[in-house]
Amino acid sequence: MSLQGQESQTGRASVRRRPAKKNRTSRSGVRTRTRTRSTRRGGSRSVAELERMIESLEQQIADLTSSSTIRSTIAGASDQVGQAAVRATNQVGDLVADSLTELANRVRGSAASMTGVARAGAGSLQKIGVEMERRPLMTVAIALGIGFLAAMVGRREAA
Repeated sequence: MSLQGQESQTGRASVRRRPAKKNRTSRSGVRTRTRTRSTRRGGSRSVAELERMIESLEQQIADLTSSSTIRSTIAGASDQVGQAAVRATNQVGDLVADSLTELANRVRGSAASMTGVARAGAGSLQKIGVEMERRPLMTVAIALGIGFLAAMVGRREAA
């Protein structure tokens, strides 16, 4: 467009224009002012700045993608997963222990009542044995009566 220090085709000397400045917003949200055109000296300064920025970005990318950084990130994540697994295992273990304790208490209660019933049954059998020894004819008569009743019930079911 404009030629610095040279005449245009019309014969007039061109006017040196300053580059227009525009407001720009970077990806990080920072507003910067940039020149749309630059002079030779300013252009080389901008190129040097760009080269430094590129080198800085390359270094940051190299740091982020280095095997030691990746290994440390994976190790940290593995530690976190391991800790979560340990916490979950402890919680499940506590839940199972509580459930088994409750079940054991129920079984103990049931066993105590079953023991009582068994003792009562054993006591009854003992009393029957004593009565059989004291009254043998009465025992035979009761046995015959029970046998007769069982036969009658069996006969009705067969008919």
